[in-house]
Formats: sequence, structure tokens, C-alpha cells
Amino acid sequence: MDTKFRDKVVSKFDRLEGDVEQMERKAERFTNRLREDLVQESLHDRCPCDREDCICREILPWLGFLGLSYAAGWVVSLFMHHRAYEWFQTLNQPVWAPPEWIFPLVCTVMHFLLGTAMWLAWRKMGCHRISHLLALFVVFLILKVGWSYCFFHLQSPFAGFVDLLWAFGAIVLLAISMAPIHRLGAILLIPEVLWTGYLLILNWAYWRMN
Repeated sequence: MDTKFRDKVVSKFDRLEGDVEQMERKAERFTNRLREDLVQESLHDRCPCDREDCICREILPWLGFLGLSYAAGWVVSLFMHHRAYEWFQTLNQPVWAPPEWIFPLVCTVMHFLLGTAMWLAWRKMGCHRISHLLALFVVFLILKVGWSYCFFHLQSPFAGFVDLLWAFGAIVLLAISMAPIHRLGAILLIPEVLWTGYLLILNWAYWRMN
């Protein structure tokens, strides 16, 4: 009699222990899911449509990066006024200098690629994890504006050359830092690296010839 009672108690205790373990597993899964939701919510603010591919999370940030890039290009053009253009025409030109019409076309494409590359990195990692890329992006834009100011407004090819040295270093560092985060973004920066390097050599030629 005692043996049957003991076996029954042990059987109920085993079932109870199994139920407790099952509840612990369910609680752990719920906690993990809740933690993942909190992390995602911290990376991306909720928007009214609550979709991952909505315009708030995709198009608007992309337009923001493009806007910053093109805004810097617009400021660059402000220093290319009529007086600066007349001065530029008096300079000795390298025989391999490109025609003037190609500069606006190339710069338009470069600003598009630069803004898109930054958006791709932001889209993958978020602002906090690419803060160093954002800093290099802003520094590069400021240096590009500074080059236009030095070369055209101050009419100093030497100052423009020094500024472009820093700008070239900034865009190279940006491309290298981008590569481990987003390979396509780094590839999109290669034309900007080549174009800035070409401008650096061209600026050096203007300085040496004038």
C-alpha cells in the first residue's frame, strides 16, 4: 500500500516538474522575442504604417542623404561666380584638362553616388553604429566646399591643392571604413575617390603652371 502511494506521489511530482520546465521554456522564448522587439524599436522609430519598407524608413532618409550631398554641391557653385570664372580663363591650362561642361555632369553623378552609399550604410547599421562614417561624410563635404572657396573665391590654386589633399584622404578613409559595413556602398564610393584624386592632380598642375 505504501509502495503504491509513493509511486503515485513520485509520478505526480515528475509531471509537475515537467510542466514547470515547459513553462520556463515558454517564458524564455517570450523574453527573447520581447528583447528582439525592443532592439528593433530602438533602431527604428515606429511610423504610422508600421511597415519595414515604408516611405518613412526608406525613401525619406535616402532623400535626406542626397539632400546633404547636393546642398554641398550647391554651396560649391556659389563660389564659381562671374569674377572667379574670368580669373580662371586667364590661367594656363594643362593640355589634358577636361572640357568645362563635364564638371557639372560628373559632380551631379558623384553627389548621387555619395548620398546613396551613405544611405545604404545607414539602412543596414543605423546612425549610432556608423557615426564614424557620418563624421567622415560631413568632413568630406566641408572640404569640398572649402576647395571651391580657396580655388575660385580666393583665387589660390595652392590653397585649393592643400584642401584637396585633405579631401582625398577623407574620401579614401570613408571608402575603406565603408567596406566592412556595406560592400556595395564602398563600391559606389570608388568613382568619388577616383574623381577627387583626378581633381587633386589637376589642381597641382594649375598651381605649378601659374
